[in-house]
Amino acid sequence: MPRRVAVHVAAVLVAGFLAATLAPGEEGAKSGQPAERAAGNDPKPAAPAAGAGQKAPGAEQPEAASPPKREWFQRRVGTEQNDARLVTPETERAIERALAWLAGEQRPEGSWGGTGFMQRGDTRVAMTALACLALVAGGNVPDSGPYGVQVRRGIDFLLSAQRPSGYISLEGDQSRIHGHGFATLMLAEIYGTVPDERLKQALNRAVAVVEKSQTPAGGWGYEPTPGIWDEASTTIAQVQALRSAREAGLVVDRKVIERAIEYVQKCAVPRDYKNLKGENAKGYYFCYSLAMARGKTSWALTAAAVSSLQGSGVYSGNVLEGGLGALFWEARKNDSKFRFTDEDHFWYAHFYAAQAMYHAPDPVYWETYYQKIRDSLLPRQARDGSWTDRDYGRPFATAIGALILQIPFKFLPIFQR
Repeated sequence: MPRRVAVHVAAVLVAGFLAATLAPGEEGAKSGQPAERAAGNDPKPAAPAAGAGQKAPGAEQPEAASPPKREWFQRRVGTEQNDARLVTPETERAIERALAWLAGEQRPEGSWGGTGFMQRGDTRVAMTALACLALVAGGNVPDSGPYGVQVRRGIDFLLSAQRPSGYISLEGDQSRIHGHGFATLMLAEIYGTVPDERLKQALNRAVAVVEKSQTPAGGWGYEPTPGIWDEASTTIAQVQALRSAREAGLVVDRKVIERAIEYVQKCAVPRDYKNLKGENAKGYYFCYSLAMARGKTSWALTAAAVSSLQGSGVYSGNVLEGGLGALFWEARKNDSKFRFTDEDHFWYAHFYAAQAMYHAPDPVYWETYYQKIRDSLLPRQARDGSWTDRDYGRPFATAIGALILQIPFKFLPIFQR
């Protein structure tokens, strides 16, 4: 079954399950909204205000959403037996709490925002995209599923943040091209599942921004301008967005993706590791930027690079296989990669590492990794369902934590093999 069709089937099953099990008006209560809002009569959210995006004093806040029924999470579409074994009842309860917390934290205009150490400006575009992805990964689509209303509100917010140029960014937005990439990815994951001409038009404009701002080397910088400086993390965000847009049926210049793949591969720096047989092997870590010293490599960037290559259709070759091998070797032997350390960009690293391991050809990669990350996340979840990050706050960490744990559900196309 094609990946996008599978997501549509999942949404239909979820909606049908809710209709069969919830009393009239109860779906709205489960989503944390009055029944008439859940029915699709919710007023259009107000245009986002400029600035840091903090909740206005005295502003009416949406009610906190109640966790959906446990049975709903057990209706996994196409879940493989091994994945079902990995997702324990404790894991399901952690996911339920995380999604309920995220739904309750949505702001009146449909956004989410960070409150961490690095929040010196507005990051609502990136945070909203990630939070919506987490809700969609649980089977929610606009107005369908326990948190379908929140998904629709998040989409409306992102569409309202798109500038006439096509750039999805608010005035003073500190997530910049990262946020644009995450927003484009989220909208593309939805488009094709829920027909919406607004999404198609917004995505065509967003894709055009990415294509036009690629640097001569094949990467992207922090702003959508075709300069000469670029770096790997911004490039990887755009690669994943373009790949998702193309799979959603939108026209994407293949040469742009090919140049981006070449850029990522050029960032590879040789690094020895031991393979699954315990033999010495030649692998790769990935550096921060081709415009800077190539020596600055990290596990986080390696995870992102491997994941972006896989997402672009690269599943073999020395660079991909060597990067994946070195990534897995470090995860197996070094438990510090599963400790909460801000210096190692924990959440960013595992957002991509989880995808890289899931798409690895040998199931031992995914099974080993998921058990370790699951056993790291569950005991560190707060009682209210959130996780935290010093730099970017709880919505950021909770969205990524929920995304990682929900990969076996396969509702997101990027989480389908």
